[in-house]
Amino acid sequence: MQQEFSNVYHFSSIGGTQNDANALVDATKAKEVQFHGGDVTFTRGRAWTSGGSQASNNMIVDKALTGVGGQANATSMDRERAVLVSWPAGNDSRGKPVFLRKWFHCCGTFAGVTFATSVLQQTSAIDSTSRGTIATAADAIDGQVVNGNAFDLVAKSGRGTTGGAQCHQYLEHHQLGDQWRS
Repeated sequence: MQQEFSNVYHFSSIGGTQNDANALVDATKAKEVQFHGGDVTFTRGRAWTSGGSQASNNMIVDKALTGVGGQANATSMDRERAVLVSWPAGNDSRGKPVFLRKWFHCCGTFAGVTFATSVLQQTSAIDSTSRGTIATAADAIDGQVVNGNAFDLVAKSGRGTTGGAQCHQYLEHHQLGDQWRS
């Protein structure tokens, strides 16, 4: 079963052009190849402006992508299960923490981290060393410099990251995860 992957991020545009945004999509896809198994096909990449209101931010690049993930697949892993990585992004108006989240459908291996059977069966957590490796690899997406211009990962609203990536302890189902996570 092929898992299609559409690469959608919002980046702050610090001096960038449409050509820079196009190069940013390519650079981000090149980093993400190491996050996904061969069952993942890269299909689309998009880059949006940010910093204005949600209504004034626009998609400036929408392009077809090709290729597949560069990691081995675990045949016993459910293809809907994903690694959840989040970046802290400050606090909301009530003082509650806000996070930028990204689910990676890795199909068994993420940036060289192979998951134990107990992790795939949800009977144990991803160990702290592996979570650190995953977080470090995912952090390469934030703060990219392309064609001499810096691009930071942000929310649709323009809210930026305030810390490094964190990997959730357990594998997640993207569609079901928000129903039980606090």
